[in-house]
Amino acid sequence: MTAFHTPHDTDESVGYRVEGHGTFALATDMGHVTDEVFEGLLGADAALIESNHDLEMLCCGPYPVYLKRRILSDRGHLSNADCAVLARKLAEAGTGTIILGHLSRENNRPELAFSETERELAGLGAKLYCAPVFGCLSVEVGR
Repeated sequence: MTAFHTPHDTDESVGYRVEGHGTFALATDMGHVTDEVFEGLLGADAALIESNHDLEMLCCGPYPVYLKRRILSDRGHLSNADCAVLARKLAEAGTGTIILGHLSRENNRPELAFSETERELAGLGAKLYCAPVFGCLSVEVGR
């Protein structure tokens, strides 16, 4: 297992890459996708990536302005739109399974995150899942 830094407003926020019979990578808590994050995810058979918030829900929602700014910053969290672009780049590079995770309960809905990323992945053949807010998700990944 190897760790890579994610740009977040906490000390030592990291993503992980686990290699064995296949490769799984995980990256959440990031305000934007750095080269280090992309390299950590690149070539994984399956990747769980952050799809934290819907921009409209966040901007129109109940959070105070300072918290909205924190979430929207380069050291905050990825929006559904930014996640979808990352998912497309990973799928184009061969990642066959994309899992959306770290969805905000207040500023997102699974169907919004899923549909935005699904549009970006159209025609690329990648499988798309959305991790539940509560509970577990079981996904079988094979080459």
